[in-house]
This record gives sequence, structure tokens and C-alpha cells, in this order.
Amino acid sequence: MEIPLPKHVLIAACESVQVAGDLPAGGIFTSGLITTLTTTKGPLNYADLYIKLRATVQNIRREQSPQLESLGNFNPYTRVLNGTALGNPHSFEILQKGSKWFVKCGTIHGLSLHTQQIELQTLAPNGTKIGIGKLINVGGLNSEFEWTAGQATESATNYRAIIPTFITEPILVGLTGDTDVLEKLKTFWPTTSSIQWTEDSTTKKEWFFEVLAKDGLYHIHNHQRNNVALTWQQSKDRAEEFIIDAVVKMTKWERMLTLNKANSKIVDWVDFELGVMDKSKKITYHSTTKISIEATAQNCFEKEGALVMGFFPQVTIKHTRRNIYCYLFHLRTNYSIQSEEGAVIYRPQEYTEAPTIPLVKKPKAWGLAATDTQATTWFKLIITTEPIDHHQFLQSDLLGDRAVRSRKQISNTMNEWYSRTIQVIMKRN
Repeated sequence: MEIPLPKHVLIAACESVQVAGDLPAGGIFTSGLITTLTTTKGPLNYADLYIKLRATVQNIRREQSPQLESLGNFNPYTRVLNGTALGNPHSFEILQKGSKWFVKCGTIHGLSLHTQQIELQTLAPNGTKIGIGKLINVGGLNSEFEWTAGQATESATNYRAIIPTFITEPILVGLTGDTDVLEKLKTFWPTTSSIQWTEDSTTKKEWFFEVLAKDGLYHIHNHQRNNVALTWQQSKDRAEEFIIDAVVKMTKWERMLTLNKANSKIVDWVDFELGVMDKSKKITYHSTTKISIEATAQNCFEKEGALVMGFFPQVTIKHTRRNIYCYLFHLRTNYSIQSEEGAVIYRPQEYTEAPTIPLVKKPKAWGLAATDTQATTWFKLIITTEPIDHHQFLQSDLLGDRAVRSRKQISNTMNEWYSRTIQVIMKRN
């Protein structure tokens, strides 16, 4: 029902509705790619390659925008043509408009003015610090900052911002168990993180997670879901770093699941539906926030005891005549965040009437393993009025590869976003 999609990155010269331009020496895209690769000092990951390549091409031809898509859950924070882990998803582009400076990060990423400062670096996975910035206005997709130390000596496209703290209040993680082991764990805890450890049992009701060190094992309890998310041997190599990495992933996953924006101006622009295909290939569409499915051998595709259905997320455009960008994310209980398709773009000039647009090219297969009696998953749609680097939201599971219109109307809805979530619970009958 679903052909496995190998992990790979797609780099295209322009958007599907654009024309790739030429120069006497060759294509603008090819020339830009060669320039980007030959002028970059040090190693480069795919995320930074895309940012530099896009800027280089648009300096030559503004109406040409190269595209990069991570397919099959490819991790863009890997070294180009190498595959080893390189870079930090907490890095963001900066841009300059007149005398004002902006970072391409906003409330959609969980940012708030609670963030005390941002660090400005040269654009490279191991960039050099050039200054400090202070946020003065947080928008939906972009936020304004001012320089408080250092200064830019080159184009804004040659720099990026590192933002370590996003939330208004720190996430509390309770540490319990063997004191000596926990002391070792604390030494690896990042001091700049908004995820803070505590041993104060009187605050237990406020703990998001709890790390229990006992009998040679680490246990991570998720207090939000009342379960044990991970058990890990303390004797394993770099066990403390692994546990902290798992807590960071769990935090990002929980925040992503609840990510929403109240009073968005684009809330009524689209409808989000989830089609469910059974064994007879009948598709039933749901638009509620929660779906419960009784899984049987009669209504599910079955293989070696596993019961699987096909899922078809789609959007129906309603009230807009401007471009919008739809990003579908799949959040699973192993704490992975996946997006196999990237952006699905609605361009009004391509349609004569309001369309229904599929968010996947083929059905998303999901269901119960042979040993499961119940399983839950979430499909989350994020809608924006400007493109975002969606790969900043993605992550592998806990045990994954650790190496790795009028003018007024337009201005009112720029820099906007909104999200919708559908939870699917499947139970074996």
C-alpha cells in the first residue's frame, strides 16, 4: 500500500511556477550552487547550504527561489555529501530591512519576549560569534531585534541567530533516585537551556518529566502522559548525554503537539480533513480533533498480526486569494516528528474555484503492531502566509540516529500562521 521512501534531499532550481534563469556561463542555479560551495569555509550542512544558495541565486535574479525538500524524513542537519551530524536546529536566518533587523523566528517556533538575548554568528555549522541581539518585537514568523554588542560587517545573509530559549516559563524535570548518579547527570545539563532540573519534591505537580536513577538504569517518566517513555542503562557509553538528548526531544514533541495561535487572522481560510481508508478501499473523511477507530481483520489491512489503515490528510481552501503554505507533520508516540512532503502551496492563480488539495502524494500507512492493543498518533497541520524552514520542527525518535487584494488586507495577514491537529486512536477489537 505504501512504497518505502528512501531518505534523501531534493534541491530544485526554482518553484514549480517559476522559470529558472540562465547566464552566459550556465544556469543561475548551477552558478549559485558552485559559488556557494566554493566560497564556504569549513564543513556545511544541507540546511545552511539552502540558506546560502537561496541568497546567492536571488542576488542575481530576485524572482527565482531555489527549493530544498527533506524527503523520507531526511535530516538536513547533516554534512553535505557525508551524512554525519552537523549543525543546530535552533539557528535561524537574519535579514535587514532598511535600518531594522529581523530573525526568521516567531511565535510559530515558540518564541517569546521572555528570551533575554540571541547570539549572532557567521553562517556556518560551527560559526564564529560576532555579536549579541535583544528581541524588541516578536511576530508570527519573523521577529525584530536590535544589536546590543558587536555589529554586522557583511550582508545579513552571511549571518544567523542562535536562540537557546523559547518558552515563557522553564520546563521542570524532576531528578530522583541515586544521588551520586544524578550528580554526574547534572554535570552534562546545558546551563543555557530552558529545560531545568530540580530535586525539590514539593514542585512535583509542576514537573513535565522525571528522570529516575535506580539499580543501574535511567527511567524517564512523562508526567503529561503518565507513562515511562524510556529506560536506559547507566553503563552505556555517553548515557548521560543520551538521557538529556531524550528529554530535549520529548520537550520539543510536547510543545509541537500543543503549538497553536489564538486569534489568528487566517483561522477560517482552510478546512482540514483526514481521510481513513479501510480494507475495502472505502475512504471516510473526518474533521473532528479526535478520531477513534475499532481495528479488526475485516476493516484493516493485515500482515503478520499487524492491523494497518491508510490515511489521506487534505485541506479545502475557503476564504483566501493569496498564496498560503501548508505543512503536514506526523507526531508519533516514539517522539518522532515527521514531514515527508514538506510544503504544499496553494496559489490562487492555479485554480478557477476553491479546491481541495491533498497533503500527501500517497496514503500514509499507520496502525497497530502485532503486539499492540491500542495506539495513538497525531496529524498536525501548520498553515502560514510565508514559507518557513519546516525542517527545524523535525526530529527522529528517542532511539533514532543520534549522529544526526488591498494593500491593507495583505499587510494584516502577513507574518501569520495557524495550526490544526487531529488525534487518531486505534483500538484492537
